[in-house]
Amino acid sequence: LKLLPIHFCRCLRSCTRAMWAVWDATSRMGLRPTTWLGAAPVFWDTLFNYSSSKHPAVRGHVALTIDDGLCRQQDKSRALVKEVRALLREHGALASFMLCSDYLEGVEEEARGLLEDGHEFGNHCPRDREYASLPAEEFEEQLLLTNTAVEKLLGEGRKVRWFRAPQAKYTTSMKKAVDDLGLRHVLGDAYCDDWAVEDAEWVANTMLRQTDHGSILIMHMPEKGFREHTLEVLRLILEGLEQRGLRAVTLSTLESLAEQEPNSQLSRISRSLSAGSFGSPKRPPREGSRPLSLPPDVLATSSRCRAVDGKLEECLNVEWLTEDQARTLASDAVLADPERCFAELSCLWTPTGGHWHVKASAADPGQRATFEPIDGRGYTIYHSRSSSKPEGL
Repeated sequence: LKLLPIHFCRCLRSCTRAMWAVWDATSRMGLRPTTWLGAAPVFWDTLFNYSSSKHPAVRGHVALTIDDGLCRQQDKSRALVKEVRALLREHGALASFMLCSDYLEGVEEEARGLLEDGHEFGNHCPRDREYASLPAEEFEEQLLLTNTAVEKLLGEGRKVRWFRAPQAKYTTSMKKAVDDLGLRHVLGDAYCDDWAVEDAEWVANTMLRQTDHGSILIMHMPEKGFREHTLEVLRLILEGLEQRGLRAVTLSTLESLAEQEPNSQLSRISRSLSAGSFGSPKRPPREGSRPLSLPPDVLATSSRCRAVDGKLEECLNVEWLTEDQARTLASDAVLADPERCFAELSCLWTPTGGHWHVKASAADPGQRATFEPIDGRGYTIYHSRSSSKPEGL
């Protein structure tokens, strides 16, 4: 009996070495083993990635997903949510956090901070364990339990859109419950057991070799003393993505890009931004400066996406702008559909200074155009039904 812990540790090290060998070899050959699950019928409508050849608008973008959020330990001072949030903001990155409802108590304020930054939440069941062995009714209860907890954080009227089966163990009965709840099952194509392999540099390099335009990256939430190395993995991945000209966005943003109508007015605005039509690239502006050009890491997305209150929503999202650029771009966006569009501008603060973000939506009926301050951080712009340039822009 005294030897059991020793044998267990040896077995664990052997398994880790085996995982390392598999991921290292396949990534160097350009293979993505997680996508092989798609051969099974239960995974046929699971999202693994978006091919840039089929969906050209995803070029330059990947979806970053982080599992098992936010802190499983009883001592919530060991949570690293603030550190993860700061790292994402430093790199202008967005992520989809796949949350376990049992790991949310005590970190609700940190969760709301992530939502304020534009990140999104998905359903990852109550705990980090497999659920495929549960009876269908019990799994449905657990799925709904997590959905309710996450939607409580999201606020009234906002729904969870994504589900990821823990340990990628997914059955037909689980699929039925997920479909009935209106969720989309998502895995990814860039993954290498970061939870088990503690060599942060190797994990990041392996995942970056698997990553392409439209990829979905899967990693795990760090905590102090538990998977803490994944914080360094996140830093290295974000740096690697920047070097390759890839922007980390949420799953919903990547989906919107994939469904983008190439000839829409907002699509043309997005492409003009990506082409640098506003001038030569510069770094994000510091407080008080208003350069005429856009920095190289501007995020510009537009799409025809899901219906909102029975109307088809068309969105434009742009980040890393000066205030003048944001106001001009919002005007251009709403003139594409002045009858139904409103735009929201907000200012975010990073270690490099302030930058502006525009979100224009054609889902709401327009009103008279005015700039209304939002807690001193930005504006909401409502637009009249006139085809002329709205007053105040």
